[in-house]
Amino acid sequence: MLITLKGPKALSVFRGERLLQDLKATCPRLVGIQGSFEHLVELSRPLQGEEETRLRTILDYGEAPSEVIQGYDVLIVPRLGTRSPWSSKATDIAQICRLDAVIRIERAIRYTLIGLDADKDREVLHLLTAQLHDRMTQEVLLPGEEARVFRHESPQPLDRILISQQGRAALNAANARLGLALSEDELDYLFESYSALARDPTDVELMM
Repeated sequence: MLITLKGPKALSVFRGERLLQDLKATCPRLVGIQGSFEHLVELSRPLQGEEETRLRTILDYGEAPSEVIQGYDVLIVPRLGTRSPWSSKATDIAQICRLDAVIRIERAIRYTLIGLDADKDREVLHLLTAQLHDRMTQEVLLPGEEARVFRHESPQPLDRILISQQGRAALNAANARLGLALSEDELDYLFESYSALARDPTDVELMM
């Protein structure tokens, strides 16, 4: 089972203003942005009263977030299938504090984009969320998808990009399918490098 506990502010005043200006360069209609941490807690059973108090004490740090203004919410989480160093440390602390029901604690950032319409601004929202996370280490989820962080799946087999058969077009297709946003120069470099090695790259290698 999963519970979510609110955390502190994720943005200082300075960082929030700077981020807003960067995002407004992409979408001038954006009015504001708020960011706060959220703690996602995977449990083996429901917490008892005293256990929940102890957990909330462990996760009580930093400045409380401001009152949330209505807007478009996105969650930034560690890349699915990975575990952040913060998670390892927080989970260890919970277990040291005899919270044996806690399987794992992970931390997400909830960003609220203010002044946009989720339906009318769908394309620009995609561009803005791309600026809010590092695609190498993080992923974007929508509210309600938090359980995906703890989904236990078997490792997927590596996918080979068949440049030996399909040429440069295979890299172009992988770039679009995987959302890598590689430039033409980067694609040229990868194609020349793997052609010289006489082997096809994997999807994981292209993400590194």
